[in-house]
Amino acid sequence: MADIDNFSIDFFIAHRGASAIAPENTIASMILAKRFGSMWVEVDVRLSKDMEVVVFHDENLLRVAKINQLVIEKNYKELENYDVGLWFDKSFKGEKIPTLIDIIKFCNENKLNLNIEVKSDKKFANLISYKVQEVIKNFWSYNENILISSFEPKVLAQIFESEKLKKMILLSDFKINDYMDGNLSQFSYIGLDSKKIEKATIKFLLNKRKKILIYTVNDLATARKLKSWGVTAIFTNFPKSLIDPLQT
Repeated sequence: MADIDNFSIDFFIAHRGASAIAPENTIASMILAKRFGSMWVEVDVRLSKDMEVVVFHDENLLRVAKINQLVIEKNYKELENYDVGLWFDKSFKGEKIPTLIDIIKFCNENKLNLNIEVKSDKKFANLISYKVQEVIKNFWSYNENILISSFEPKVLAQIFESEKLKKMILLSDFKINDYMDGNLSQFSYIGLDSKKIEKATIKFLLNKRKKILIYTVNDLATARKLKSWGVTAIFTNFPKSLIDPLQT
């Protein structure tokens, strides 16, 4: 697959927004990511009971919303009433679960590039891929870049790339045999776990002309090491100017 020159990724991507200083996957975390210099933000999406694409990481609401139920068991009209800011800090009390449409509108208005990580089991893979693409088609301005990622290959199989939209396979572990079997060769962008990578792995993938993104890196020394290895980008819980003071 040929590289597109005008699709570019900043080295620092704000993971779930500025999730070190604001509740993850909220508009507040997007605002602070932008305020502190990030031009790329990442969010997680999954389906509600009524098939709305909502921005939420966990399958269960318990950790963030303090409700012991699955996201997929709730209609969005219920989900939007839950407080997902108070768990982080009382100053964020009242923060709500956004939809993907909400996040895209914010990115359009603030000229932010967006990475959407799609959370899904195989049962809903085709449906959520369709829904995500429909939202992008109807609301994304296409002035900026958008990257769709997932740990589930079936999700990505349904995504159509374009000049401003690319897709990335996320891996919890990388095995060269997986690549040699052809399972990974179709992807130009590959996301790897910072705790399980080695320089030899990076070199192997770079030789295959792959773009490598690493999750999740929260210290500058590791970030600089990975950059020296040729990594394309890192996901960090800190917005850009906090993880790399040299950028301010």
